[in-house]
Amino acid sequence: MGSLKFGVDLLTYEAAGYKTHDRKDAEKVLSNLKRFGCDGVEPIGIPERMKEMKPLIELLKSYQLETIEITGIWGRFGSVVGTYPEKDPTSSDPKKKKNSVEYIKKCCEMALMFNTKYTQVALGSLEEQDLSPNGIERAKKNLIDVLRESSRYCKDRGVSILVEPQCRFEGYYGVNSTMEQVLDVIDVVGTDNLVPMLDTFHANIEERSIPGAIMKAGKRLGLVHATDSNRLPPGFGAIDFKMVISSLIAAEYGGYLSIESMPIGEDVDSKVSKGVAYLHSLYRLLK
Repeated sequence: MGSLKFGVDLLTYEAAGYKTHDRKDAEKVLSNLKRFGCDGVEPIGIPERMKEMKPLIELLKSYQLETIEITGIWGRFGSVVGTYPEKDPTSSDPKKKKNSVEYIKKCCEMALMFNTKYTQVALGSLEEQDLSPNGIERAKKNLIDVLRESSRYCKDRGVSILVEPQCRFEGYYGVNSTMEQVLDVIDVVGTDNLVPMLDTFHANIEERSIPGAIMKAGKRLGLVHATDSNRLPPGFGAIDFKMVISSLIAAEYGGYLSIESMPIGEDVDSKVSKGVAYLHSLYRLLK
C-alpha cells in the first residue's frame, strides 16, 4: 500500500468565484494549495476551455502538483457552467445519450493533456426520474450503454473512468446511489477501465456504513472525495474522518483524499487549509 495523498477539486474554487483557467487566479490558487500541503488537484472538465488550459498545465508543473483526474460536470452543474448542457447518461433520448458519450470523450482528451489516467462520470438527470422498478432498470440500461461506448474509447487511449455513487438529490436513485449499485453497473459493462470512487458526503446520506462501502470497493477504489456532512471540508461537519481514514488504511488504499466542497461560502482558503491540515493530522495519527 502506498501512502495517502491529499488534494482539492478545483470546482471548490470555481464555485467560490475563481477562474482556474486564468493564469492569475490559477497561480494564486495553486500556490496556496501547495502551501497547505496538497499533492494534487482535479481540474474541471470543461472542454470548451481546452485552448485556454496551457497556463494551468504550466503552473501545475511549476508547483509540482499532480493532476488527480478531470472532474466531470454533470446534471444541472453542466448547464450552470455551459458545458454540454444537454447530456444525461440515464436518459432514453438519443441526443442526450450521444452528448454524454461525446462529453466523456472530450474529457478523455483533457486527461491526456493533463497527463492523468482518470476522468469521471457522475449522473444528474435533466428529466423527471421514474423511480418505478421499470424506470430504474431503463435508466440503468441507458447508463450502461453510454459507459460501454465511452469506456472503449478511453481504454484505447489509456484513460480510465471513475464512476461515482451519488445521493438521491444529485444522482439517479436506485441506479448509482450506493457503492453496491455502482459496482453492479461496472461489472455489467465489463471493461477493466471503469473504476469506482467514493464521496463521503454522498455516502453519508445513502450508505448504511461508509467503512462498509470502502471495504466493498476494496482494492478497486480509485479516488475518495473527502467532504463533510454539510459539504464543507473535513472537520466542519459531522462525519467521522478518523473512521474513514482507518477504513482506507485497512483496505490498503493508497490514492487521493481530495476535498470537493461547494458552495463553500466565504474564506475559501481558510476552510480548505484547515480541512487539508485536519486530514494530514488524522493520517499521521493513524498510519
